[in-house]
Amino acid sequence: MLAPASATQELDILNLNYNSDSDSVAQGLLTIVEDGPLSVTCKDCFSTMTAGIDFSMSVTGVDSFPFAEIEALQLSFFGDTEINIDLEGRVGVAAAKSIPE
Repeated sequence: MLAPASATQELDILNLNYNSDSDSVAQGLLTIVEDGPLSVTCKDCFSTMTAGIDFSMSVTGVDSFPFAEIEALQLSFFGDTEINIDLEGRVGVAAAKSIPE
C-alpha cells in the first residue's frame, strides 16, 4: 500500500458580530431598536457558522495496468454553528400635566 493521501478544509460561512481571530464578540452592546420610549439592545450577541470537508484515500500498487487500485476512499462533511442572544427591552413612559392658573 502506498502512503494514504488526506486533506481537510474548513471555511467560515457566517460571522455576525463575531471576531474569529480573538474568539470574541466584535461589539459588546448592539442596539436593535431605538424608537422614542422603546429600546431593544442585545448584549454579547453573535452568530457563527463553519463548514468543512474531510478527504482521505488509500491506494495499493498492482502489477498490471493501471498499476494502482483504490483501496479506500472516504469523503465526509461537517459543520458547526453557535448563536448567543441576550436581549434587553425597555419602555419609558413620559407624562406631563399642566396646572391651571
